[in-house]
Amino acid sequence: MQTAKKNLVSQEDKIEQLKADYQITLYELDKCRDHLELKEEALATQDKCIIQLKDTIEKLKIRIQKLLIHGNSSNHFNSDEENALNKSEMVLPDLLMNL
Repeated sequence: MQTAKKNLVSQEDKIEQLKADYQITLYELDKCRDHLELKEEALATQDKCIIQLKDTIEKLKIRIQKLLIHGNSSNHFNSDEENALNKSEMVLPDLLMNL
């Protein structure tokens, strides 16, 4: 009978330990969920920034192309400006193709 009582107390101790472990696990799970939510929010913000950056790049490409076209049609550059423009015209299309 004494052994059965010790066994019962031992089992109750195990149950209490399992309850404590369960509570710790729930707490850790909640922390992980919160952390995941924060990461998801950060990723969404980064995605928005990337989209805005891509839009800005596209707008800049269009502006550069317009400037190159406008630069070709105007004759009011001095020779140094014209040389710089010709050099940039040769480099910029290559750069634009790589964007």
